[in-house]
This record gives sequence, structure tokens and C-alpha cells, in this order.
Amino acid sequence: MIDKKIVEELVNQWLADKDYFLVDLEISHDDRIVVEIDHADGVWIEDCVQLSRYIEDNLSRDEADYELEVGSAGLGQPFKVPQQYINFIGKEVEVLAADGKKVKGPELDVLGLMAGGILNDNLELVEELTFGQISTGAQNDLERATKQAYAMVTIFGMSDKIGNLSYYDSTGQSDFS
Repeated sequence: MIDKKIVEELVNQWLADKDYFLVDLEISHDDRIVVEIDHADGVWIEDCVQLSRYIEDNLSRDEADYELEVGSAGLGQPFKVPQQYINFIGKEVEVLAADGKKVKGPELDVLGLMAGGILNDNLELVEELTFGQISTGAQNDLERATKQAYAMVTIFGMSDKIGNLSYYDSTGQSDFS
């Protein structure tokens, strides 16, 4: 059986001087290796080929015969690592809610980062990736998440109970942004 740590080390060596990042690495019981990488501007097929060749050149087939697949994290797939969330801040995303409803919006990813999911588990990692340092701003995070959630309902009209009704202040007096 192929050692996942060895493959991960090879992938990280190849990624070291590039803007790509590892999204997922899976090795099945029958030695099928699947590597997913991503990049803020998308993944080029040539780079997948280069990474595949790098792994093949450095992983012995004498120890175990394996099947190797290197690709990009696909569109429409759930985000798996913090960098994917960071790459989409300020861009429109589609979220599949726990109740099965699909919701689209440019601010949903930011709210997801602040109020649930990846940020709660990886706050320091996300802050370090985004700002280059770790803050102690948990209170500010809660304030921002609360304002964003309030704005999503009152400005963007995103509420099952209220419906598509917006209380947006068109005079610009609203402090939600």
C-alpha cells in the first residue's frame, strides 16, 4: 500500500514555489491516488501533467503498482480547505443549505467564513492566510457576522419568513456593508 505521507510530501515539494495549493489527496485500498490542486486563477492542464510526472518520477512502482489521477478541484464541488474560501471572498457563490435549498449571493461566503463552518474550526489559519498574522479579534468577528446576517435579511431580502422584501435605505444612511 502506498504511504499517503510520502505522496503528500512529494505534492508539497512540487507546490513549494508555486501559487497552487493542495485541496485533497486520497489513496484507496487498491492504490488509486487522486490529487486535487487549486489556484486562485484556475488550474491549467499542463500543471496537472507536470505534477503527475513529478510524482511518477519520485514514487517507485517497484514497491506498489498504482493508478494516479491529478486534477483540479471541480466547479460545483464543495470547498474543502480555507484557501478556497479566501479565493472567493467578494465573488458570488452558490450555497447548498442544510435544508437542501440552494442560495446564491456575493456575501454568503464571507458570512460562512465568519459565522460557521471553516472559520470556527480554522480561525487562526484563515487569518494567517488572509492577513499574514493572527489577531485576537473574535469580538469583531461576531459583530461583523451579525451585521452581515442582518444585512442579508433586511437589505438583500434573503429570508424565508419575510420573503423577497428589502428594507434597504437607498439614501445611503445604512451602516451595513
